[in-house]
Amino acid sequence: MKKEIKIAVTVFLILFAVVLAGGIFYFVYTDYGKTENNTPAESTVDPDGEIQRLLDTDENIEFSDEAGKNGAQSEQKFADDLHKMTHQKVKAEVKWGSLEITDERINNMLKTAQDSDYQYKDFYIESLTAWQEGDFSNAVQVHNVIWRSQDGSIGIATDLLSEDEEMAYRAKHFD
Repeated sequence: MKKEIKIAVTVFLILFAVVLAGGIFYFVYTDYGKTENNTPAESTVDPDGEIQRLLDTDENIEFSDEAGKNGAQSEQKFADDLHKMTHQKVKAEVKWGSLEITDERINNMLKTAQDSDYQYKDFYIESLTAWQEGDFSNAVQVHNVIWRSQDGSIGIATDLLSEDEEMAYRAKHFD
């Protein structure tokens, strides 16, 4: 009986070690293990702009959940919608939620931001103005500013999706 228990424990420990080694290998050698220390994609973010300021700051970024002026959605909801839109453009190990990027949605959100009294109004205007012009190179940085405000521990954006990756994402989530 004791011999059988020793064999069972030994087999269990060997299996556990194999699974653990496989998990470590997967984590280290795939995108799953990427963190904010990875070099993000190049962008055209203005080094003196609001996006870069928020990336560089240690301030605690919090979006208000109070309704905006003139009945606009709360800043928290607005930022969450913008965050979900970035998922169409960025690589991240985990993405919660998605909103399709359309010209109409960009234009409506830009107008809402311009007419708002949101605390981070300049951030939204800078982000969405670039998108309105067809420039999504700031999507990684926009995602990570909002992600950080949500106390993100997994799901940091590490790069922009390739055209093929974006097409696959769109087919999965919007078609």
